[in-house]
Amino acid sequence: MILFFILFLTFLPRTVQAAEKKQGGGKGKITCSVKKGTLTISGKGAVTYSQIKVKNKGKIKKIVVKKGITSLPKWAFVDFKKVKEVVIASSVNTIAEGVLPNAKTLKKVTIPGTFYFDLEVSDDVYGSLENGRSRIDTVYFNTPLSLETLAYVSSNHLIVSKKDKKYKSIGGVIYSKNGKSIVRVPAYRKSLKVAAGCEEFCLQSVMYANRDIEHNASLTCRSLSKITLPRSVKTVDEMKYFADCYAFPRLTEMTIQTKRLDSRSILSILACIEFKDEEGFLRQFPYVNIKKGMCVNSRDDCLLRYTGKAADVKVPDDVKKIGRNAFLRKKIKRCVIPDTVSELEDHVFYDCGKLEEVRFPKALTAMGSHVCSYCRRLDHVVFPHGISKVPKAAFKRCDSLRDMTLPDTVTTIEESAFEDSSVPASILLQGNIKEIKYHAFALDEWYGLVGWNELVLPATVEKVDAYAFVMRSLERATVCGSTAGIHAKAFAHVWNKATTLTLTFEKGVEEWQTNLFLRSGGAADVEFEWHDITGVDGWQIQVSRDPLFTGESKTYYAQKGMTHMDLHDDLFVMDYVRIRPFKLIDGNMCFGRWDMDTLKRN
Repeated sequence: MILFFILFLTFLPRTVQAAEKKQGGGKGKITCSVKKGTLTISGKGAVTYSQIKVKNKGKIKKIVVKKGITSLPKWAFVDFKKVKEVVIASSVNTIAEGVLPNAKTLKKVTIPGTFYFDLEVSDDVYGSLENGRSRIDTVYFNTPLSLETLAYVSSNHLIVSKKDKKYKSIGGVIYSKNGKSIVRVPAYRKSLKVAAGCEEFCLQSVMYANRDIEHNASLTCRSLSKITLPRSVKTVDEMKYFADCYAFPRLTEMTIQTKRLDSRSILSILACIEFKDEEGFLRQFPYVNIKKGMCVNSRDDCLLRYTGKAADVKVPDDVKKIGRNAFLRKKIKRCVIPDTVSELEDHVFYDCGKLEEVRFPKALTAMGSHVCSYCRRLDHVVFPHGISKVPKAAFKRCDSLRDMTLPDTVTTIEESAFEDSSVPASILLQGNIKEIKYHAFALDEWYGLVGWNELVLPATVEKVDAYAFVMRSLERATVCGSTAGIHAKAFAHVWNKATTLTLTFEKGVEEWQTNLFLRSGGAADVEFEWHDITGVDGWQIQVSRDPLFTGESKTYYAQKGMTHMDLHDDLFVMDYVRIRPFKLIDGNMCFGRWDMDTLKRN
């Protein structure tokens, strides 16, 4: 008994200490003391909500979290309604949502510049440190800043730590350390005058965002309506200092004092900031000529915008380049582009719902993405000779496009180039196509479009990505060349895996391949199907737990005419399945290429 009592006294302190650690107490207890209206939280480790014990919260004017505390819980100070200032020590590395007081009086907050933001998994929103009624005037950061932090707290002024090596504050706005780039504008600012000496206007400074309850980007600088760029600004950048997500601000006024901005910078502003009067914005630049709605930068002969209302338009003869979004959503029907134009940037005719005809210039050598996306009345296009690729999403959702002429110079069909378009299958026989990328000819028949019944892939085609031809209507596909670069799932579709597609290969059996669909399965059984092949005599199927099939595996065979199989084996776990066709030649099995898939458990 005496020995037991000695051991009990020996281990008792350790037991108490372990209990304190479990509660977040660390080396000592969490203590809350109140003196002259200031609540001070001291100790080591994490703080729990129940540890913040104050009798009269309405008398607290200031909250200080001392060094040593490492974590603050959700809604830690929400009930302190009269607080004017909160100071959170640099040792705090985890802060939960809604930690700050729900107080109209709260004006000053000091927090670490970098911490882990603790948001409940059940929440469908990133959240904030703030609560509904608070409107903070100034936020001070006592450690170097991480830009993600700024999505969690809003204020009129942001003051970074003097020890921060990346950023500094000028007038409560965050700039790069050398002051040449603007980084972040406080959320509550209604107007912004960029500091003199700043040379780069970074659009993320006003585009940075949080996420709303539907997980969409929610603009942080919602109140901002006016911006002034000083003479020192030379360039505009869209993505520098990007943190998590962004949204597009809407301004009533943007004053441009600088005369140094080139077309790229002007187009970046127009693409990222919504203006009620784009033409009024462009008139600030003395080198932008505006005639009949055609806004042209005389320095590089770039058409920046068409602001007119005519149905038939002709681009001026001196234009050499048409900038991004130049005719975005305009109600034009026809557009004539002179042969002086050598480049079309992204989204030039995007969503021009009434556009029926566009004549591309012979001198065109560069074309951006989404050039004619959603031009749903466009019915005929002669593609220019000077371009080797049909760009990404160039003719996406062109429902009426039934006549397309590709020159021999075209070798690549980029991603989604004709997705949800009405181009005929004969387009594959035009040009000199060598590569077809993901979703290039995908078709969602829920839009009421009719897909192809059959297609012929010419021998010139060397590479085809998976899901390049997503069409439920497809019944026959003929491959004339090698399948070495053609993905086995090139003709697969993702909405309904059941298919009646039959593949034909004009080259030898070695080039044959099918597409394996694993539909369902458990540890000991699997259901799958595949595309049929003209002339096939059967199928070899293997299952294994090893993706390389070098370990234990089992082999099965399916006869000609089968395109579906259910396997069950209580003694063998199946994680991977692969299949290849074979043809009997002189009594020997000649095999095609394997296609493998991974079993997804129910």
